[in-house]
Amino acid sequence: MEATGGVGALRFMLSGAPPGLMFDPGTRVLSGTPIATGTSTLTFSVDDEAGQSAARVLRLEVLALPTLALATA
Repeated sequence: MEATGGVGALRFMLSGAPPGLMFDPGTRVLSGTPIATGTSTLTFSVDDEAGQSAARVLRLEVLALPTLALATA
């Protein structure tokens, strides 16, 4: 997430991240491993020292990993 303009320091926030994912507002990186499948609505927002704000809403879909079966000869 990037933002330009504004007055003074910008503050970045994220709401709606599924369990297992974390947002670092300093680096603006969403990381981790989701612990369940499903769809989440993420809201990324930024505001400045003058109270101006902007937001983007995104949908994140976590899919199940395929299973792996091993057979012995």
